[in-house]
Amino acid sequence: MTSVLVIDDDAGIREMLGQLLSALGYKASTAENGQLGLKLYQSEPANVVLLDIFMPEKAGLDTLRDLLRHDPKARVIAMSGGGRFNRKEILEIAMYMGARKRLQKPFTSEELKAAIEEVILMPDVKETQAQGQEVAKDSAPRRGKPRGTPPQPPLSMWTGL
Repeated sequence: MTSVLVIDDDAGIREMLGQLLSALGYKASTAENGQLGLKLYQSEPANVVLLDIFMPEKAGLDTLRDLLRHDPKARVIAMSGGGRFNRKEILEIAMYMGARKRLQKPFTSEELKAAIEEVILMPDVKETQAQGQEVAKDSAPRRGKPRGTPPQPPLSMWTGL
């Protein structure tokens, strides 16, 4: 059974998501802040983490960073209702930091299930990076500059010499 950890400071959202996830067939656990969420994940790693971005005590982006330091393969879905900032921008930052997917609150049960299923099917980050390195290695030029490389101006042009 797929396990999902919900980290959200709003008790109503935590309870609702816990019940919804159970109804959808997932094993749900919850934490009321990032610090408790990290401890819970370290003791019982979940297949997917639903992480609220705006929380007191330990912000979602800090939690995301620490979670990925602990487990670079963690599958995190960042979620936000907005807070004081533009939610699209803050969710983009979470994606840049390593979240696999983002959800804007409010979202439907169908959107939640689709996001979880998509994240579960994603390859691990290290596997993707290794595959990319192999492709880059195979396609790298064997000698000299790659074709189409523009000529470089003399250094004196940039230094004023």
